[in-house]
Amino acid sequence: AYADTLMLPAHVVARNTFLKPADLPFEEAALLEPLSCVVHANDTARPAKNETVVILGAGAFGLLHMLVLRAAGVREVVVVGRGAERLKWAENLGADRVIDARNSDAVAEIARLNGGFGPDLVIECTGQVEGWEDALARVRRGGRVVFFGGCPTGTALSVDTRRMHYDNLTLMSPFHYRPRDVRRAYELLAGRALNAGAIVNARKRLGELAEVFDMLERGVVLKCAVIP
Repeated sequence: AYADTLMLPAHVVARNTFLKPADLPFEEAALLEPLSCVVHANDTARPAKNETVVILGAGAFGLLHMLVLRAAGVREVVVVGRGAERLKWAENLGADRVIDARNSDAVAEIARLNGGFGPDLVIECTGQVEGWEDALARVRRGGRVVFFGGCPTGTALSVDTRRMHYDNLTLMSPFHYRPRDVRRAYELLAGRALNAGAIVNARKRLGELAEVFDMLERGVVLKCAVIP
C-alpha cells in the first residue's frame, strides 16, 4: 500500500475504480472503503426516519455510521462511548445525544430513549463480546441489532433465547460490502453529503508511521492521514 505505483487487473479497474471529483480531498476519498462497509450495514438494517438509533462505540466506524444515519434523516441518533474526547468528537459531528458508557446511569439513560421504549435499532461498533451482549440488552422489544464490529477469533456470544423469540428481536451481522454499496458510498462522498472528512483528525508524515500506529492503538485519533 505504500508503493509508488500499483498494478491492478483490468476487470478490477473497470468495475471497482472511480474518478475522484476535483473538489473531493484525497483524505476524504480514502474513506471510500470503510464507508462502503457502513453503507452495506445501513442497507441491511434499513433504519426508518422515525426511529431512535443507538451506536455503541465512538470510534471512526461508529461515527461514520452516525454521519450516514444523520444524512438519511433518522430522527434520533445516539452515540454511546468511552472517554470525554471521543464523545466530544461525536457531539461536534452531529450526534443528537452522547452517553458515556462509564457512567453508572448509562443503562437507565438508554432505557429512557424513545419515550421510554428504548432504541429501535442498536448498532454495535466495539468489536468486543461485551459490546455484542450490551447491544442485545439495550434494544427495545421488536427491535433490531446490527453486530457490525467483528470480535476476536474463538469468542462466543450467549443469547437469551426466550428474549430473542418472545421479544421478536432481529439480529444481523453484515460483513464487508457489495459493488452497489461501494457505488453508493462514492455518491455520498462525491456529493459531499456527509462531511466525512471530519473523521480525519490527524496528519503525519510517512516517516512518522510508527507514531501513527501507536496513536491508533491508544485511541487518541479517529483517522490519521499519512502524507508522503
